[in-house]
Amino acid sequence: QRKRTAADILLYGCKDLGFAPHGEYWKQIKKISVVELWNHQRVQSFQFVREEEIEVVIDKIRNVCLKGESTNLTETLALVSNNIISRCVLSQKSEEDDDGQCNKFWSLSKRLMVIFTSFCFGDINKKDIISIIFQLQKDGMLDMDLTQDNIKAILLDMFLAGIDSSASTVEWTMAELLKHPTAMKKLQEEVRNVVGNKPKVEMEDINKMSCLKCVFKETLRLHPVAPLLLPRHTSATVKVGGYDIPSNTTVLINAWAIQREPKWWEKPEEFIPERFENNPINFIGEDFQFIPFGVGRRSCPGLQFGVASKLADGATADNLDMTEPYGMAVYRKSPLHIRPLARFRTL
Repeated sequence: QRKRTAADILLYGCKDLGFAPHGEYWKQIKKISVVELWNHQRVQSFQFVREEEIEVVIDKIRNVCLKGESTNLTETLALVSNNIISRCVLSQKSEEDDDGQCNKFWSLSKRLMVIFTSFCFGDINKKDIISIIFQLQKDGMLDMDLTQDNIKAILLDMFLAGIDSSASTVEWTMAELLKHPTAMKKLQEEVRNVVGNKPKVEMEDINKMSCLKCVFKETLRLHPVAPLLLPRHTSATVKVGGYDIPSNTTVLINAWAIQREPKWWEKPEEFIPERFENNPINFIGEDFQFIPFGVGRRSCPGLQFGVASKLADGATADNLDMTEPYGMAVYRKSPLHIRPLARFRTL
């Protein structure tokens, strides 16, 4: 296989799951990731981590709300995503600066995302991802020996895919809702109707929110986690659309363009969550016009892992910057600043 330049250099010779060439090695780390690390039971075991970190962020937003100030939602979402992934993988939060924002690793993550197109050790009762990998190897549960570079490449995948993609998706969701107040109001009403007077939103509440699911899907349609899916090589010569594609050709799939294709989507450039109401289309790779997590055997293995606001003073829905910079993940070019408003008595 040919070298993949930046990926080959930064990912220890493409030893990660995303860029590893299709073959026996890739099959083994795919098995480790899907069967052992990101199975449903394992993902559920980390639910307490997600709940605790979200509660921390809500407390910070609550304090900002009480002061009547605005907050940088971009950095806040980066912090919660960073800490969730860090605790799940390494059992330790990432470092924060004096303002409570994640600093060095978040900056490095964003730099790596651009180049592609800290590791620290430590909850005691729950096994983290790196401990699970070491235990599997110690117990002889793997069909191959993992070197230090193998393990570092796999863990780097988790950080890069988990932090930037999660934070940017939530940020884009909030930006679209702020730009479309009617959709925001509809979603707020659904949350209040489902949650009622409970102090916080539970997981079972989210499963009842059809409007929220539509908003999430529409956000992923307009702003897919990766606009270009990771590069692949053809394993044989094929004919596509009348073109002969030789074997071992690098192939890039433009998910961003597919999900804005007028042939498949009415008013494709507009944010219309209602298009997914009573619509069976999903994002797990069964519908090829909607592939934010990829498709087939090499789709995203972390698929399962996966407050009322207004714009800050001086900003309006019309002048909200929705520019997308260049990078492997599509995040907003300008940080999103909002001023939260209390809607529940608990705030």
